[in-house]
Amino acid sequence: MNSRNSIFLVLLLGIISSAAVATDFVIAVGESQLQIHPRVESYLHEVILPIYRKVGLKPKLVILPMARLRILQDKGEIDAVGGSIYNPAIEKNYLPISTPITDEVSINLYRLPKLGTKELNVAFVKGETGINLYKQKYGAIKTKFHEVRNREILFSMMKLKRVDAMVTGNFSVETHFSPAEYKSLEIEQLQRVTVSHYVNRKHSEIHKKLESEIKKLDQKKKFRLFHFIKNEK
Repeated sequence: MNSRNSIFLVLLLGIISSAAVATDFVIAVGESQLQIHPRVESYLHEVILPIYRKVGLKPKLVILPMARLRILQDKGEIDAVGGSIYNPAIEKNYLPISTPITDEVSINLYRLPKLGTKELNVAFVKGETGINLYKQKYGAIKTKFHEVRNREILFSMMKLKRVDAMVTGNFSVETHFSPAEYKSLEIEQLQRVTVSHYVNRKHSEIHKKLESEIKKLDQKKKFRLFHFIKNEK
């Protein structure tokens, strides 16, 4: 074998070898979701990731700040979203798994008691889309908005009465306040939403395979998959 043929063979083997190595299939989940409920990550590892492996993929779970996750979603730059509430923007680039993870999520306005409506200081976590619901409903009220990094800061500001109200999802809010504090809050539901697992539209064939595998899950695993954000005992 001459040197030219040897070089060609080495290059060919390199190409075949590279093709055989599976690339990561990136599944992103919002950091605040893990703060809302620490078992989210374990459910992803126990149920969702094995399904991806079963259909021949190499899933990689990436935890991102919600604001960063939404930027990547809008650009369609990630392979799948661990869990997201429905909004028209996400379905531009992503297909939802037909059975939602949970439909027990609501975006709420939590207010300190007996406030007037002349002017409010309202806090929200960076990337919280629910603040737009507040603006749509209460645009006539003079409001000063306070954007914070995470829910711990959000709850702390409410407990210390540095703000009059906050906009956030309903998961685990009650556990961050004493019974008396939580009972005193005026709570208004701004929107009820579903949370679904989303797959990038460029992976439509993978989406079909996932749908097929999910239908095969036994009832126990279906329950754990479709309610992985809930506070199950």
